[in-house]
Amino acid sequence: MSEPRTKRKPIADVPESDVWELYKIVGKFRDQIMGGVPAKEDILTQHLARKGATRDQIQRQLAQLKETMSCDHRENEENRQIDASTNIFFSDAHGVYIMNYQIQAALKEALSIQKSITSWRMKVQNGVRVNPDQIYLLRDGAPVKTWDDFVENPVHTTYMGSPMTCIRRTAFIRKPMFQATIRVAKSKEGPIIDEDTLAHLFRQINETGVGAMRHMGFGALDIEWLE
Repeated sequence: MSEPRTKRKPIADVPESDVWELYKIVGKFRDQIMGGVPAKEDILTQHLARKGATRDQIQRQLAQLKETMSCDHRENEENRQIDASTNIFFSDAHGVYIMNYQIQAALKEALSIQKSITSWRMKVQNGVRVNPDQIYLLRDGAPVKTWDDFVENPVHTTYMGSPMTCIRRTAFIRKPMFQATIRVAKSKEGPIIDEDTLAHLFRQINETGVGAMRHMGFGALDIEWLE
């Protein structure tokens, strides 16, 4: 007669600290962070499709855009002039937020330059998570409720084979801050990205920035350990 099978230990009983290393950070923007969300549904859909987003991801962001546009965060009539060349931020009744994948993308960009861990692309893709999904922008300790204004700059493109120039309007917020948690998977040797390596990555991100129009110098910030 076989012995009774020992009941397995519940997975939930495994301490989170055995699997994930948590790095809590605060980011303080030095000047302006620019919004990179196309304000029209069809433009946003095309934008996400070019980035390889799944159908579910596209539908989720379209729902977020609809919520953003349903909240009357614009303070004057000029700010309500939303057209196909307008980029804004996601927002809801709580405030304006950036998405966690923007921080994760910044980490990928930094690792692609520093190459400080082996197989970095796969490890970041599968072993690094940024929480929460919606990272609210704060100022003076309170959520930012609306973007401050728009900047306008010319964009040169082609239409039907002919060169053309249009004006792009991009929303910005001055000197907000945010808090986030970087969740890094651990192996038997420790976290796949240790504290010193992560600090070097953030030191680069401070200068290369977060948000839209980083190539023009926007989105620079100072990231510090929260605890």
